[in-house]
Amino acid sequence: MKIQSGLLFAILILMSACQSDDDSINDFDFVAPNVRITQPNIAPYEYAPGEEITFEAVLAHPSEAELNVVWSSDLDGVLASEKIAVNERSVFITSSLSGGQHMITVRAEDSRGYSSSYSISINTLCPEPLVLDKPIWNNGSVEMNWSKYEGEDFLRYEVYRASTIFQPLLATISDSEITNFVDNDPSGGYFSSYSIRLVLQNEQGRNSNIETVLLFDGKVLDFESNDVLIHPTANYLYMIDTANNLIMFDYEQLEIVNEIPLSGDIGFCAIGDNGFGVELYVPSSEGHVKIYDAEDLSLNLTLSTDGAAYAVETDKQGFIIVNGDFNYSIKTYDRSSGAFLDAWGITHKERFKHISGTSSFISISQNQEPVQLRYYRLDEMGAVVETSQNDLNTNSYNLHNDTMSTRIIHIPNNSEYVIVGTEGHMFSADASLTFINVLSGYSCYNCFSGFASIDDGSVIFAASKRFKDVRANNYPGLDLGFSQDLNGEPNFIFYKDGKIIIMGHIGIYDDNYIEILDY
Repeated sequence: MKIQSGLLFAILILMSACQSDDDSINDFDFVAPNVRITQPNIAPYEYAPGEEITFEAVLAHPSEAELNVVWSSDLDGVLASEKIAVNERSVFITSSLSGGQHMITVRAEDSRGYSSSYSISINTLCPEPLVLDKPIWNNGSVEMNWSKYEGEDFLRYEVYRASTIFQPLLATISDSEITNFVDNDPSGGYFSSYSIRLVLQNEQGRNSNIETVLLFDGKVLDFESNDVLIHPTANYLYMIDTANNLIMFDYEQLEIVNEIPLSGDIGFCAIGDNGFGVELYVPSSEGHVKIYDAEDLSLNLTLSTDGAAYAVETDKQGFIIVNGDFNYSIKTYDRSSGAFLDAWGITHKERFKHISGTSSFISISQNQEPVQLRYYRLDEMGAVVETSQNDLNTNSYNLHNDTMSTRIIHIPNNSEYVIVGTEGHMFSADASLTFINVLSGYSCYNCFSGFASIDDGSVIFAASKRFKDVRANNYPGLDLGFSQDLNGEPNFIFYKDGKIIIMGHIGIYDDNYIEILDY
């Protein structure tokens, strides 16, 4: 033990004696650059002779601003070199690589001679890729079609269910004339992706493009919406996305028809026909309500509200009701002239719904305790002449102020009742606001995310985000007519012309989707 301790002591003294007195040396001086190829980025890296290939690499270094970068091939030698800033990408494009299996390397070196490299293997002896058409979901199966290979060196087509984790081989087809396949047992989940691999007689191959299909009758959208309206006669939905665009969507063709940018913070919108065709009413924090033609999103009129407008609704008889950050809570306007008519109340935020066939409205308060259901009636001049209210977070109703509860309000076209909140509390749609029943039977806290109904109000459709289904309850008994599972979590639900239209979230990334059911 004494000898080992003495040896350790001597080593420590020697290390101390060898330390540099140069304070300019730091940890960064001995760190090599970092380089990584980011393009091409979908393996296997297969190309036809003479095909243009783009190579791209990202760089990093803790202390130097520029690096020397060299691209090379183990078959063709040095391909390109440059001195480039670390915050830029090194890009090299070529169509002259020789035929063969190349090891492509990018090497980055700093001013002190420290370097690092990154390599990928590419094949430049492959055929041109086949083109896979968009697969079609058809009653539980996926139908595929692709372009035919015309060469005489054909060996086979291979059909794969593509995945980032594994790619199961579904079929091998040895006849070049057969360019279709049906997957009768798609993978579970919401999506399935496919690719076709062409293999030649020399065993060189090439993958087609990868195409993804939804495993249900619907569409996944590339945007998220905070509110949705439905056209009363045409097959259109109108959505305000999180990027502040007004989007017009054809739910029969499952495609975007039009979109326009909006400004300000957009509140609760409305749709209706006041004798000028169907229009959209869009309130903004910038102090106005813009009125757009629902057929082409052209601007028809702007109402100046002299304060941030939070919500708007129309009685479809010529009057418009608005609330926001005004000296008065409620303002009414004439659609024909755009003239201001009346102001009433105190400042609070509400969401309105029109009571069909009347000049009356019911609202639910936002960001307020107690949560209140309010009734407003306008006279023939558009002035507020009757109001009433019902506090909803009493022991009887227990409807508290949360985003979902105060967003939900639905009145059927027969104007018999109003439904609010995530449990489905029902009240009479008149000045009395008399409690009728609760759709969930008090046994499903936070159960529903939206309601719709047929025109006479005798069937109520309730979308359940919690259970991922839609339920039909018969009114007034509220007995369950049917329940159908959905492919995602519904946020909005509409009923029109024998169809239930649902918009919500689907998949692990919470993509928005639209699903349509026949009723």
